[in-house]
Amino acid sequence: MEKSNKISILIPVRNEEENLPLLFDELIKLEKSLLIEEVHAEIIFLDNNSSDNSYEIITNFKELNSEVISVKYTKNIGYEKSVMNGLRISGGDVIVILDSDLQDPPKLIIDFLKFWKKGYLIVAGLRENSDENFFKKFLRRFYYFLVEKFSFSKIPANIGAFILFDKKIKNIIVQNNSDNLYVRGDILTSGFEVKSIPYTRKSRKKGKSNFNFNKLLNYSADKIFLTSNIPSFFPIVISIISFIVSIFIIVYLLINRIVNSSTPQGFTFLSLLITFSITLTSFIQTLSLKYMSLIYKELTKYENYGIKKTSHPELVNKKLKF
Repeated sequence: MEKSNKISILIPVRNEEENLPLLFDELIKLEKSLLIEEVHAEIIFLDNNSSDNSYEIITNFKELNSEVISVKYTKNIGYEKSVMNGLRISGGDVIVILDSDLQDPPKLIIDFLKFWKKGYLIVAGLRENSDENFFKKFLRRFYYFLVEKFSFSKIPANIGAFILFDKKIKNIIVQNNSDNLYVRGDILTSGFEVKSIPYTRKSRKKGKSNFNFNKLLNYSADKIFLTSNIPSFFPIVISIISFIVSIFIIVYLLINRIVNSSTPQGFTFLSLLITFSITLTSFIQTLSLKYMSLIYKELTKYENYGIKKTSHPELVNKKLKF
């Protein structure tokens, strides 16, 4: 299979002015390594309406020989939609997603490319270890456990967004016009073989993550709902368990009534039973409302944002149809 020699590097950005100079140093090194591999690059910066000087720093960066495309949205449209726009703009024969916080090593892209040249259409970084604290590691592993066990299509565990993939995969992914996007999931469940390369994910060099605990929790919940049958599975299991528990409670009350006829009506027990029923009902309703919110978001979607600034207005407007 003939391989071309152009790679598109998609870099989502959101308030990363402290990390960008460090990222540029790594990109300069990466560009030199790409030239040795006879691969030239286009680098696409996708700025989610940063409130700091991130976009200005990007536009002032002139030390790369590669083509640099920069886009700044009028609002924060979210990580997934930003990456999807980057895919539509990209013109490379192979694409890689690289976060701007340097937790994923850019130099590993060279290894990705070597496997791509061997015929693998998807090459992904496997988070073998990380510098995260125990609590985050536990939550991440639990998330991957749920996705792996209940997802409609098998999604490999411990693989983040640091993925290189062929334009054939991109052409499949960009057909997804949903407002509820999961680009990583779409890539990994496309049916093509995934070659994984283990690495240690570092902690952030500078600045704070844009994904605080609440955002990370909501993001994870959305992806679980989009890729698995957990929401429909849990209410069924809990309903069965509650039915069995109710049977035992009824049997207990009948036996207790027969054995000890003087036992007064159990106000405390009745209160607990009512509380249990309300809690169960509320839980099931919460799952249903989550599904409804995703459906509502999908049915009422519209592109209520624009491009505030870009280095390539004609290309960006054409590709994103603004």
